Amino acid sequence: MVQAVTETSASAQQSSNVTSPSSAADATAVTEGDSADTTDTGNDAQQSSDGSSTAVSSEAAAVTEAEGDSPDTAADSANGGDVFQQACAMCHTTGVAGAPKVGDIPAWENRIAQGAEMLYNHAINGFQGEAGLMPPKGGNMSLSDDDVRAAVDHMVNQSR
Repeated sequence: MVQAVTETSASAQQSSNVTSPSSAADATAVTEGDSADTTDTGNDAQQSSDGSSTAVSSEAAAVTEAEGDSPDTAADSANGGDVFQQACAMCHTTGVAGAPKVGDIPAWENRIAQGAEMLYNHAINGFQGEAGLMPPKGGNMSLSDDDVRAAVDHMVNQSR
């Protein structure tokens, strides 16, 4: 994982773990590991047990994504829920354009049976099927592929 170094803020806490962010605008949680230079974005910093500071920032997420690191499971779940609320809920809670509603097990069974890679591909690249239309990245092209995958995982987990 990437470690973003920043000045310790008043809200820094003595901890060896960084808590996951509360919104998709924040990046995934960063922990001790490889380091990258970033600028202080004003995000809260947390101090690890060795005294170094880590920050959750969009720059750190971009570097993490570029390096191919995957976020830990807890951060991934939180991020998937956040992305779902911001980009997917409008259609996947109402069924707009034939979107399967989250929690509607029969609507998701055949989709889930096709496998995660097929779901990711349709969500990332878009899909026109007999049952409806899925725009690429839910129409939000600013989402990363990993964000979309996390949201798909969230919806699948809620629909089994």
